[in-house]
Amino acid sequence: VTLISSVPGHFSGNEAEKWGVKKLRRALSRLDMSEVDGYNAEEGMDIMMQFSSLGSLTKEWFYDEFLGALLTRKGGQAKRGKVRVVFPTVEQVRTSVQGYLSGDALPARRQNWKDFLIPHLHLFDGSVSGRAKAMPHIKVFAAHQGRRVVWAFLSSFNLSRAAFGETLKNGKFRVRSYELGVLITPDAATCTSSSSPLTSPLTPSTATATVDSRSGEEDQGKCGKSGQRPALLHTLESSSVGANTAIAPIPFSLAPLSYGKKDKVWCCDEVQSVPDMFGNTYPLML
Repeated sequence: VTLISSVPGHFSGNEAEKWGVKKLRRALSRLDMSEVDGYNAEEGMDIMMQFSSLGSLTKEWFYDEFLGALLTRKGGQAKRGKVRVVFPTVEQVRTSVQGYLSGDALPARRQNWKDFLIPHLHLFDGSVSGRAKAMPHIKVFAAHQGRRVVWAFLSSFNLSRAAFGETLKNGKFRVRSYELGVLITPDAATCTSSSSPLTSPLTPSTATATVDSRSGEEDQGKCGKSGQRPALLHTLESSSVGANTAIAPIPFSLAPLSYGKKDKVWCCDEVQSVPDMFGNTYPLML
């Protein structure tokens, strides 16, 4: 387990490697996928991203700096498979348990849904965790092959340059917000602690990873010392989860449906005149 954080500032050199997308890239560059059971190098990796707020992105930042980091592994980059952006539709928000009220927690503006993002849109499906009608506020970024997870990043990071940081023309790395997240990698399958939250994700537990504040590096605790090989992670929708199986606690399906022709992505700055189950329209008149 690796902690990834962001703090506001302009950074260069080794200092830049401590934050945001650069720290994430560095952590993923240590993953030796040749040692991971179940990983198929020829297949490449699908990338899943789910968030509650969307910043103003550029095509160059999204594909080169951000996706380039997410595809990193030891020895280079994995072949890119499908890229799925999971975000609720207007109809999903309207028919959710909170109706349009839940839309206030999804502050994505129309102008930020750039044309290059639209083909990647997929429906949110929380039925695997009993949240089919509850709109998400969690933020999850993951690489996977089929329904087995290569790595998962659960965090406060929304999809924005402010959160993950961006490299400026002068070479400085700029971050504009405070964030924190946990990167779960295949070596979680080798953890021997019976109290690991990754082997019992639905019950409270104490995390085993600690951070050396002097170096900023993570102590992997008992992981990797059981003689067990790293393996791709299971999810809540896996059918073969055993007592010692490492699980990435992703509360939605890794096989969501693509947006249909009639689906409209939720935008917090658009008027909705069709009432929800409470008789409200949007914006809410409270």
